[in-house]
This record gives sequence, structure tokens and C-alpha cells, in this order.
Amino acid sequence: MSVKYAETDLTELIAVVKSYRALIQKYPAEQIELELRLGVLQGDTFVPGVTIDAFESLHQDMEECSTLEISNRAVMWAEHIDYHYIAKKGKKIRTRVHFDSSEMKIHTGHTEKSVVETLLINTSDGHDTIARLSLSRELNVDVPDGAMFPCHVRIKQRRSFIDMRDESTVWSYDLSRVWSANSRSAVEYRQNKFPPNYEVECELVDSACTYLNSKSDAYIAQSILLKMNALIGIDKKTRCLFQRHLYFELPKPDSELDTRNSRRRPRATVIGKTKSKKTKG
Repeated sequence: MSVKYAETDLTELIAVVKSYRALIQKYPAEQIELELRLGVLQGDTFVPGVTIDAFESLHQDMEECSTLEISNRAVMWAEHIDYHYIAKKGKKIRTRVHFDSSEMKIHTGHTEKSVVETLLINTSDGHDTIARLSLSRELNVDVPDGAMFPCHVRIKQRRSFIDMRDESTVWSYDLSRVWSANSRSAVEYRQNKFPPNYEVECELVDSACTYLNSKSDAYIAQSILLKMNALIGIDKKTRCLFQRHLYFELPKPDSELDTRNSRRRPRATVIGKTKSKKTKG
């Protein structure tokens, strides 16, 4: 684990973007996730969530934003249930179950998620809300072998907004109402009796890799910071503190596994010194 604090410069943030670009070069792009989440620090632990007032204000702003599109207009709040397991060799597996009203079917998927590194972003003005940038790899896996009992269950009602450019999604914003517990019955009880946790996420999707191919690491890092400031509601001139945690290096790609999980999205290229046309961040 590497921990370092830096003020006024984006060195640590740029390093995470470089890692993201390197993983996109190594693995199918849809397996790699770069996600910014708002929350607070409780001791040394990051806890996702914002106040209901902040959540509702962001919801209204996104509904009225002319540059964002609603991901699914047919459903106001799309609900799904996540079951989290610890499988063999300590692998973390998530089973997601959701009902598709358009097809009248229940869909189930299993995902193994490996966190590569995280970056906590705090403000120098002492604002309670901070952000965590996470770089991870998600693999679609078969039904887990043997009997496993969930260690954590989450019911999530999500409203998604997307930033489309040239007919492809570049950024995605998720507002979620979440209930959590250690079992299905317990989380359903909490949903009936208690208010949810209000969570805010922003993800660099870049479904066609055009954004990554046309922007430098420093440009993307600056864009992430500006988005964090806008979501939290702080002045863009506020200095930030960065705390980076490196977890492990992912293994070399397995051709058979990567082919099964890949939809053959375009690959990202390494940015050189060639200048590109300016577009919005």
C-alpha cells in the first residue's frame, strides 16, 4: 500500500488515470471500471452516502441539465438486489437480480470484482463530504460452485443519467437509494422500516474509447476533479488532498476468459504530444 498526500497538484490523480489507461490496454475495456463515489470518513473507513437534501438537489439539477440524458425513461427508479459472497480463495462475488418490466423476466448475473487501487479526495476547507475514486476490474462469471451464503445484501433503487457524445456514452451519473443488511429478510425489513442511504456515483464509461483516445491523462484527471467539485458543491479553486491506496497488480490476461467477457470494444491508445481538438470535459 502506498499512501501519499499532495496539495494543489494532480500527481496522484493523474497516476490513477495512467493505471486506468494501462489496464484498458491489457484487458477488454468493458471489464475495467473507473468510478467516483461521494461519502464521508468514519475513522479511517470511507462510508458512501450524502444527505437527503444534497441528493434531492443533485436529482433536480440532473433532471434539468440539458447535456445529460436519462438512461431509462420507462422506469423512474430501477430496482435490483445485490447478494455479496466470499467464494473460494477469498474471491468476492456479487450476484445481481433485477426484474425487467419490458420483458417481464427476472435477470440474474454473477460478477467477480477486483479492486486495483483507490484514491480518497478530501478538500482543504474541511467539507464533510469527500470522494473516493476506485479503479477495478469486473469479470462475468458462471454460477458459483457449491453452497454459499451471502455476507451482505443490498437493495438499490437507481436513477441514471448519461453524458452522450457522438452517439456514445462517455460519463454516467447514478443516484441510488440503498438499503443494506446481512440477509434478504433483514434488508427487506430495513426497506419497510427505515429511510435509505443516498448514494451518488460518477463513472467514466467511454463506450467507444474516443474520449480516452483524444484526451491526455492530465485532462481526464482535471475533468474528474471538476466533476467531484460540482457534485459536492464546492468552489473549483478549493485545494484538495489525495490519499492513494494500491492493492495489487492484476494477473496477466487469460485469452479464453477475456474472450468470454469481451464485446470487442475499441481499444484505447496511448496519448502522445499530438494536440487534439478541445471538447467539453
